[in-house]
Amino acid sequence: MALMYVSNISLKRKNRMFKERVGLDELRDSEIVSRYRLDRTSIAELVSILDESLTKCTKRSFSISAETQVLVGLRYLAKGAFYSEVADLHGISRSSVCLAIDAFVNAVNAKLDNIRFPVENLYSIKYDFYQRCGLPKVVGAIDGTLFPIQVKFAP
Repeated sequence: MALMYVSNISLKRKNRMFKERVGLDELRDSEIVSRYRLDRTSIAELVSILDESLTKCTKRSFSISAETQVLVGLRYLAKGAFYSEVADLHGISRSSVCLAIDAFVNAVNAKLDNIRFPVENLYSIKYDFYQRCGLPKVVGAIDGTLFPIQVKFAP
């Protein structure tokens, strides 16, 4: 009797529920820049560059599109949000957010070749940064929008 009860439980499956996924078409331009720190055109160009790397062949019916993976990666990197917040915003699970961020970062590193660490003339680069900005021992900068750079000059 107990065996029949256990086997009946395993046959019942919960219906899968899919959240509505947010795309660029539903957002205004100001919302896109606020959420992802890039404009609509730049995001579309990034999606087209990374599409081949992010698109996965699957036999499942609701795979995560390259656009959604790019939006998830950009949102996480732009805002530093929790996985749960990014998941709720884009209509995917937290584990899918983790996988999408990993795939996005790996695709960016593989496809885009525009961020390089300087390997030659480090002394002159450090000197130029110090001369221009008053920042000692700096050889590069990526983005100053998250952290305001305040330089203290000696009188």
